[in-house]
Amino acid sequence: QFKAISSSGGQTYTASKGTDLGGNTGISFPDITTSAPRNLYWIGGQGEWRDPSHWSLSSGGTAITNCDIPTSADNVYFDQNSGFTPAQNRILMKGISLSKSNNVTFTNTPGQPVIDFGTDGSNPYYLTVYGNLTLQSDLKIIVPLNSYGLIRNIIMAQGASAGRTRYIDTKGAYTYLNINAQDYFELKSAYQGDMNFTNTAGFKTNSYPITLLNFSWNQTINNNPVVDFGQSVITGTRKIGRASCRERV
Repeated sequence: QFKAISSSGGQTYTASKGTDLGGNTGISFPDITTSAPRNLYWIGGQGEWRDPSHWSLSSGGTAITNCDIPTSADNVYFDQNSGFTPAQNRILMKGISLSKSNNVTFTNTPGQPVIDFGTDGSNPYYLTVYGNLTLQSDLKIIVPLNSYGLIRNIIMAQGASAGRTRYIDTKGAYTYLNINAQDYFELKSAYQGDMNFTNTAGFKTNSYPITLLNFSWNQTINNNPVVDFGQSVITGTRKIGRASCRERV
């Protein structure tokens, strides 16, 4: 994983299997694919994202023999045929740089699904999203804790081109986001959780309410970002001792 790194002497380096966390120059990421996108549907209930047997080309269909797991070009869907039950409802994130997609969409997925992030003991696992993020209100996200607090395990990463408009529609599900793309992001529903922006071109809330554990904005380039909170009611939740909320909004 690379963030805010510049190469010297005009050299270009290739980061095979690497993840672009934003702010990098002179580094190419070949895993940002340009192949024809697929629509992949989760099947078979609880399991690991990296397990090909959980991906099908149709809702409720069968796993494709030798089917590759989602790439950065593919759209993934979790729906009423994903096979979750209240006792078996976890999507387990494991493996370095293996969990990625273009758009992620949850729609009427039963069993109150859980995205469960783990670590390999020292390095956390991530879900890297190159398009839009659409969740459902009863979804739960479990993230590990490090010395700095809870880890933002969902990365909204830069795709093949910058300046696109992308959407965040979490429907109030508590979410931890790292937004590391020179794109414009808009909320499509109320937001709860943690947001960190790096070199983002713009952020618009569309006046939806926001409940924040933390909000931070970091710039390593001058791209004149535009932030529009509209009429959003913004509520902070983090307190340090007796101090009041310390969110930067």
